[in-house]
Amino acid sequence: MESEIDRLRKKVENFPSPSSYNRLAELLHLAKQEGEAEAVCRKCIKEFPRNSQVYALLADIQLSTGRRSEAGLSLKASLERDGRNYAAARMYADYLAEARDVQGAIAQLKLVLSYRPNDPPVLQRLGELEGQLKGVPLGAVQAQRPAAAPAAAQPAPRAAPAPSGSGIRPAQQATARPADPPAASTSGTRPSTSGSGVRRSAFDTLAAEGGVRAAVVVDPQGQVVMARALPTAAGREDALAAFSSAIGIAMADIARLAKHPTPASWVLGAEQGQVLSFQRDNGFSVVALADPTVRPAMLELRARQALIDLGAT
Repeated sequence: MESEIDRLRKKVENFPSPSSYNRLAELLHLAKQEGEAEAVCRKCIKEFPRNSQVYALLADIQLSTGRRSEAGLSLKASLERDGRNYAAARMYADYLAEARDVQGAIAQLKLVLSYRPNDPPVLQRLGELEGQLKGVPLGAVQAQRPAAAPAAAQPAPRAAPAPSGSGIRPAQQATARPADPPAASTSGTRPSTSGSGVRRSAFDTLAAEGGVRAAVVVDPQGQVVMARALPTAAGREDALAAFSSAIGIAMADIARLAKHPTPASWVLGAEQGQVLSFQRDNGFSVVALADPTVRPAMLELRARQALIDLGAT
């Protein structure tokens, strides 16, 4: 761990970024070097004041050193910058519950369920808190909760990858909302129209393009409307939607400062893949995770047609 800490210290000095600061603060916190961890958080806040995650890390440090009131302010600051920060929201719900504001904690957890429905840890904690309001012992609440919904009512969720660099105490286990239809994400079979007599949608055609690993339609709140994925990318749909929403928010802020319109499309490329986003004026986006060799122009027409189809329905 020490070698990684030293590497990150040099990196934030020469090439500072929110993710590097967050990871350095997290490792220092895990190493019980709370003073330096907090100093790194403060420096990150000064340089990147819109970074939600660093406020959550700071709150965790403050809680571990007994400064609850300061931690509450840090958690509020985190959620003000990103209301969909799962770790911060879970921490704030626990903070409210420990402060005996059970109704406030329940409201916070219900807000989390609005963008991460059927999340097992959130549902379990919500049941515990609702039981407290009714005066039901914790053990009885857990015994009364069904192990799982009937298969016909709720498809079995897939496990989503834990957010990178979180290191925060609330449980990070989460489930991505099943793709629509679920079989398209779990089996890896591309949508097909052979023998069905039904026209393949523009979104299905985009998802079936060679080199496309996953594709999602995202609503203005950043939630997945529909999704298709190969087995190698199954379970990443919600993460892909959250990533594109975060990039979109950052681009909108930059465009506003520069007094330019927010771009309707963008491509973020890397050595092992690329993320492509296409948006219309109704706020919906088509986001694709693709191989680096896929040309954006090949997907743009179908993405825009998919958005038109969605608007028409």
